[in-house]
This record gives sequence, structure tokens and C-alpha cells, in this order.
Amino acid sequence: MITVCNTHRNYIFFQFSIFNFYFIAAALSLLVFASCSGGGDRVSMEGRLLHMNQATFYVYSSDGILQDFDTINVAGGRFEYDREINHAGTLVIIFPNYSKLPIFVEPGISISINGDAARLREVKVKGGKLNEEFTKFREKNLNKTVAEMRKATANYVKSKEYHPEIALWLIQQHYLTPRDPDIKGAVALLKELLQKNDDNVRIKRLLNQLYAIGTLTVGDRVEPFTATDIDGNKITEQTLEGGKYWIATCASWSYESQTALNRLARKEDGSKVIAICLDIRKEDAKRIREQWGIRDVSMICDSTQWENPLLRTFGLNSVPDNVLIENGIVKLCNIDVTK
Repeated sequence: MITVCNTHRNYIFFQFSIFNFYFIAAALSLLVFASCSGGGDRVSMEGRLLHMNQATFYVYSSDGILQDFDTINVAGGRFEYDREINHAGTLVIIFPNYSKLPIFVEPGISISINGDAARLREVKVKGGKLNEEFTKFREKNLNKTVAEMRKATANYVKSKEYHPEIALWLIQQHYLTPRDPDIKGAVALLKELLQKNDDNVRIKRLLNQLYAIGTLTVGDRVEPFTATDIDGNKITEQTLEGGKYWIATCASWSYESQTALNRLARKEDGSKVIAICLDIRKEDAKRIREQWGIRDVSMICDSTQWENPLLRTFGLNSVPDNVLIENGIVKLCNIDVTK
């Protein structure tokens, strides 16, 4: 059983993505161009940003289109992005204020982005039916409360015009990432989605993880386990008996998880960090450690991704996620260390 700590300070994040799925208001502005036709097996985006001369955006995939995160450089208020992809899916743009925008892509598509200063939630995305449909949904539901957005999401899932990719994003954003996640409501909607899309692997995976949630109370002792990190060091529950350890998830496609890992690694409280990397390649785990200069972090990467048994051992269900173990006892979990 996958277990999750229950404390009044904790909240659950699920990402298949990577990572907070809610938009942070008042930040940037985007101006969109008309879409041009794409070609072949590539996806391209172009845009012009008002009131922003230079910036760097990050791009990651919530469903495996990218094996790593990319960057988009803004120069003179303009940007272009072009990438080869093999199948349809979702790219996520992370803006400098950590707001996120999903872009639904497929081979051969071209995307244009349009917005206005300080109204990031009103950004318009053109190019592809799903992007335009999602833009209309956001425009229709601006400034609604969490409860209202959940109702709007449920109505969308139940509608005849729904699309599973948009529905999945909305469920994760409005049911699973707020500080008071509605897991029961999310399961009900995912069941309905699965009835209409019984071959959708992403729906099945998310449902299975939600089904497996139990409770691990602060004060519980860590169950026996054995793992080997990428440096060949053996790690067991006995390792955690003699000190203070943060166990955290990370991935090359989740910039947020890398930021969180970096902050944990630089804590000056005598704690150590063991990272569970959800990449397939150990080289990606090594690169994360080297890029951030956190060589003291013990990195575990067994190429099984979400099937890694340590996720169940420590009740880790998302990227990023974490648990603090002190002398073999659970002290804290699901702590947002990015603030």
C-alpha cells in the first residue's frame, strides 16, 4: 500500500507530470501571434511578449514527450521554440513566477501565444483544437473559487465535448493540487473518464495511485527496505536510524523537483538527503546532481520510475514530494520547501 503522511500542515501533490498545477495571478503578459502550419514530426511555438524584453521559460512534458526539460529564451520580447516529438501529448511552460501553462501538442502542429500584461490567466493559445478549446474554458471560468472550478471541471468531464487530455489536466489542477485535495471527487471523475477511455494508460495510472493511498502517521517507524544508489552504496532502514534524512522525489523533467531538492541539500541543520529519481536513465540522475552542485545527495535511480517500491515505503506519490525521517521515525512529510 502507498502511504501518505497526515498532518494539518501537509497537502498532497500528484504530477505526471511535475509538478503545482495552479496559476499564480499577477505576473507576466503574453502576446500571441497567428498560428502558422507546422510540418513533419515537429512541434513549433512562437510568440511576442509585451513588457518583457528578456526572460527564460522552462518547458517540460507531463506525459513523457520530453525526457528532460527545455528552455525558451525571450529576446527583444519575442521567442521561438521548435522540437521534434513522436506522439501527441502535453507540454507545460513554466514562467519566471512559476505559473504554468499547458500546451497540447501533436506532430506537425504550430502554436502561437497571446496575452496581456498582468493577466496571465487570460493568455490565449492558438494552433490545434485542444489549445483553443482549453483557452475558451479558461476564459469562461476566470476568477472562480476552488469549489467553483471543481464544479466547472466536473461539468466539463461529463459533457459530450470533453477531451481526455484536457480533462486530466483539469482534474489534477483543481482536485489534486490545492491544499485541500478532493481525492474522492477526483476518483469519481477519473472512473467516468476511464469508462469512456478504457485504453488510456494515464487515466489508469492516476486512478491506481489514488486507490493505493492510505495513512502513515507522523511518529511511525520506517518499514524495512533495501536500495542501492547510483554510486553503488547500499541503503536500508538501518541507514536512517542514525540521523536526520530527507527522502525526496525528483526527475529531469520536473524543474520544480530539482529546485526543491537543491534547497533540501543546502539546509544547514545537519540533515542528509536521499533522492529517488524517477527517470529511466541513471545518467539523468547524475546530471541533476552535477548541474545543481549537490554531490552529497545520495541518488537512487533503478529505472522503474513510478514502479519503484521505495515510493510505497515512504508514501511518495508525486514529483516533487518528500518525507523527513529522524532516527528512523517519520517527522514531517509533503513539505513545500520552494517557498
